[in-house]
Amino acid sequence: MAKAARARKARVLLYVEWPRRGIDETEFTMNVYRGIAKVADVEIVPVAYAWNEVLRKLPTAPLYSSDGNHATPAGSFVAAAATYLKIAGPDRNPTYRPGGIPASLAQAALEAARGARKSSL
Repeated sequence: MAKAARARKARVLLYVEWPRRGIDETEFTMNVYRGIAKVADVEIVPVAYAWNEVLRKLPTAPLYSSDGNHATPAGSFVAAAATYLKIAGPDRNPTYRPGGIPASLAQAALEAARGARKSSL
């Protein structure tokens, strides 16, 4: 599908989601997607790296829902920041922050997304 989209000059982005809580699977997942991206000549949205970086900086950030897999609104904001900066470019500085997302978490998400974008290449 990615190759067909690229043949029509579409920009194709592969969304690499965050690891499940307590499972060290980021590099495995990123490597699978890197392989796909290389073969299909497409880009990666490294949500997993941004997510991990936010948790490194803010270990108690409530990113996971109770099942340890799905995102809370805060986790969805991290994913959205990574996706937005991949599409719009790293120099953008969005100011929108949904209710319930602390300013410190929003700032950490944007910083992590900028760093994740560079480290996923």
